This record gives sequence, structure tokens and C-alpha cells, in this order.
Amino acid sequence: MRIAFHGTSASIEVPDRPEFLDTLRAVAIDWPFAEAADNDEPLVTVLRTGGKYAIVAPGEEVLETSAVSAACSVVVDVVKAYIDENPSRLCFHCGSVVINGRLVLFPNQYRAGKSTLVARLAASGHEIYGDDVLPLSEADDHGVALGVAPRLRLPLPENAGAAFRRFVTECSGPRDDRYLYLRLPQGSLAPRNSTAPLGAVVLLDRRPRGPASLSEASRSATLQALIVRNFARAAPAGDLLERLHRVMDRLPRFTLHYSDLDEAASLLEATFSAWPPRIGALASADPPLSVVDISSDGAATRARLAGVRLKQNPAVKLHAVDGELFLADAEGTAIHHLNAIGAGLWNLLADAIDEVEAVEVLCGAFPAVERAMVARDVRELFDALAAGGFIVETLPPADCNGTGIPS
Repeated sequence: MRIAFHGTSASIEVPDRPEFLDTLRAVAIDWPFAEAADNDEPLVTVLRTGGKYAIVAPGEEVLETSAVSAACSVVVDVVKAYIDENPSRLCFHCGSVVINGRLVLFPNQYRAGKSTLVARLAASGHEIYGDDVLPLSEADDHGVALGVAPRLRLPLPENAGAAFRRFVTECSGPRDDRYLYLRLPQGSLAPRNSTAPLGAVVLLDRRPRGPASLSEASRSATLQALIVRNFARAAPAGDLLERLHRVMDRLPRFTLHYSDLDEAASLLEATFSAWPPRIGALASADPPLSVVDISSDGAATRARLAGVRLKQNPAVKLHAVDGELFLADAEGTAIHHLNAIGAGLWNLLADAIDEVEAVEVLCGAFPAVERAMVARDVRELFDALAAGGFIVETLPPADCNGTGIPS
């Protein structure tokens, strides 16, 4: 059967099976869908194959998975379609929870515990706007709820306390071997299209041990963590960065260092019990954060660039934020953060250069870094920059005898 989610024009082909449809309704718990005409090609197709479900999308490998993972994939594709159809909206890849009337945002950081912390705050009675995606309203940049249930990775972390584990058991919804969706109590999940003002951004630094504490986070680190190319494809990238600056300039930014989940939740509740936040003594510097490649949809597209001379795409703009460098293409398709070696490579690419030459120059510029590491970084940067359209190939001079001298 063909369905479409409310507020989007894209249709999805799904099996007309109660098992799958009930799972999809539980995942998109307050985002209704209805049967739709099959006039256009579906955004994605889900097929029943034996005991599993196959996800078929144009240009992508067919994946076989569980009903829960298939429903999750459908919702992800619908969110992308929703953002593509509303290009003037910003959209953050983050968890979002209302604490004392304002949204506290937890940007997506790999295995930092974002979704678990969001669920833990729900267990304390706070209203969740989402655990993964937060669109902003066009008029006032308030957060907008999509009505999607939060999802936990299984098994729960060791630092999950007994009370939280009981909450998860009581609210258990669809699950498979990897993920569990929660059916939250009435009032714990913000109704679809609800709005709330933004309050603060909190980066997460989960540690093996130690007390929960907050430190100030730089604007550049926050920017790296919040931007996701997938959720802003149609907006000009330069305009997107400028708008992000304006939004973040009015928000306090912190890093939460924590090991115990209950302790982290209590600290957040105490900190944001009033606005502006009641902050004790904060550390002045961020902990080391991994470089985030915010231009890619997933793994960078590999390109064979050995021996190819490349240079900067003249349409790309360089933006500096708190000493950090970001590239933004003029057509609104990508944004990329540059680390130190990346910034050095970008400067070299003002003139045509190939990978081997770049490695030689950068090894001299960064003598403390092992050559193999520089070579790996240069290779990955060339691939990522080429895939994002930030650099372009240059034609070699006319050469008939292999010497570089025109005949």
C-alpha cells in the first residue's frame, strides 16, 4: 500500500501488514500517515521478504532488516523529505528536552549517550521534543516537535539506575536486538507541531568515572556538533552558517562531563531551574573534541585522486568562527569543518597541487605528526573535499613527451 505522512508530499510504499503498520505508528507515534495515490515514484519501498523486511531506495543497496529497523528507516526518510520541502527552516541533529519552559539541546555525538540522557530526563517528568531531530520555526526560531517516539540503543548502559530501568520497562514499545522505542506517558512527548523557545546547548562528554560537571563550550565546537548536511540541503550554506551564528549567539553553551546518568540529570535540572541558568564555577576550556566532518551523509565517498592536480573551487567561501574554519559552498549542498591539517591543505589548494605534493609540504609544516598520519589525513581530506565539490580538477599543460614541456 502507498502512504504519505501529514505535512509531506512524498509517498512511501509499505506492506499492508498489521505487524509493520502498528510498528510504524508506534515509532511515528504523533505523526499520522494515511493512504496516498501512487501517481509518483515512492520515496522508499519496504517489502516483506520471508521473516524480514527489505528496504529499497533509488540508487541505494537493498537492505534486509527487522520491522523496527525498517520503520525507523522510513521515518528517517520522511524527516529528510519534510526538511527538503521546508528549505527555509533550520534543523538540528540533536536531542531536545524542555526544562523550566525552554529547550535544552543535546547535539548528536557518537556514543555520548544523547538518547539515553533524553529518556532519563523524561523519566523525571520533563517534556521531550525529540531525541534526534529538531526543526526550527521560520518566524522565531523556536523548536518544533515532530511527534516521533524516542529510541534507545540496547543494552542500556551500566550507569542506568534501577528507577530508570523500571521506567524503560514500563514504557517499552517496539524493539529488536539493537533498539527499543519508548511509549512515553501522556504529557512526556510534546505533541506534533508544538513549539518552545530555545534555552541552551549542551555537548556531552561521557567518561568512565568522575563526578558530573559543566564547562563552557566554544561557539565553534557547538557549531560543529549541530550542523548536519542532510537536514539543510536546500538552504544556501553561507546563509545557513550566518543564521546559525545568530541563533547560537543568544544561547548559553556548555559541555556536560559525566559518568553517572542520574547525577547528570540532577545537575542539568539544578542548572536550568531558572533562566538565565544558575551556573556555579565553570571550567574555562572545552575538553578535547573529535573533529566532526559535517559535510558527509555518512562514510565519505572514496575517490581515486592520486596524481590528480586539484585546486580550490572559486565558488566556495571560507568562514572563521572562534578561530575555527568552515567551508561553505555557494550552491547550498555542503558545509565542512577544517582541522589544522585541513586548513593547511586548503591554503595549499589556492594553487593546483596533487596528493603527493601536499603530503610533502604538510610533513614539513607539521614535523611532530607522523608521516603516515599526515598522508592518511591528506588522502581523506582530498576525498571529502572532492566529494563535497569544494575542490576541482585542473587540466595538465599540453604535453607530448612526458616532460611537461609543450611540444
